[in-house]
Amino acid sequence: MQPDRKNMFRPGRFFGIGISGQERVAAMVRAAITIFGVLAVIYLGTTYYLSQRVEAARQLGLLATTLQQYQTQMLQLRRNEKDFLDRKTTAELDKHAANYEKTLAVLARARANPEAGSDDVAVLDNLSRKTEDYRKAFLEAAKQQTLLGFDENSGLQGTLRKAVHELESVVQKMGDVDAEVRVLSFRRHEKDFILRERDEYVTKFDTVMKEFKERLATGKFDAASQQRIGALLTTYNTAFHDFVSGTFAVKTAVASARAAAQAAENPVAGFVAKGAERSAAAEDAAVRTLLISTAFLVAVLAG
Repeated sequence: MQPDRKNMFRPGRFFGIGISGQERVAAMVRAAITIFGVLAVIYLGTTYYLSQRVEAARQLGLLATTLQQYQTQMLQLRRNEKDFLDRKTTAELDKHAANYEKTLAVLARARANPEAGSDDVAVLDNLSRKTEDYRKAFLEAAKQQTLLGFDENSGLQGTLRKAVHELESVVQKMGDVDAEVRVLSFRRHEKDFILRERDEYVTKFDTVMKEFKERLATGKFDAASQQRIGALLTTYNTAFHDFVSGTFAVKTAVASARAAAQAAENPVAGFVAKGAERSAAAEDAAVRTLLISTAFLVAVLAG
């Protein structure tokens, strides 16, 4: 019997696989390719999603950190404010200006964060306005303090000192003990007010001024001395009350500055906490996705 040369070298016959077997293998290959294609898509999609969630968590963490930096900057501004009011130097004004610019830069950085949503931006814009309000109030306090003077020889304090020294000089030359005592009373009430900034010392000053003017009007001094002392009393009285007004203006401006700073600081803690929660949620979502996708891939491969 002659061999069937026609069918001898058919691929299926050569490998011991019939036509139906070849089709099954081809189907299995196609199925495997499809499965691995799907797995590849799932893997790439999962990887992309994970990278997005990880980046979101990182950016939200940065947002919270940036807001903490804002808190630190506001504390630094308040420290500069206190140092200026204590030391009364232009150097402290310069420090406040420099730190104010740094504070605005921190807010700008937070606003540019890709995870800052519309609600976040609204809060940040409000913080910028409150910070600007604080700066304006501080500058008003600094302006009033500059008018008062940075030391006893400058500003209204210098005018006050010069006026009372001239009054003292004239009274001492006259040798009037009662007038000298009244001038000393002026100085005591003036210094008490400068130290304590209370209205009661203004009232005491005004009482001594009234008594001195009444005594001056009795004619116990010659006309020239009376005129000279009267002019000096007017100058001194005006300088003192200008100083009082300036002192209260500083207090008002400082109170406004502190209220503005408090208004700026109040929402920050909640914002930081919210950012930390969102960052943690993004991290949790990334971990859950990784676990689910890993379990799915293992199940597919095992099956």
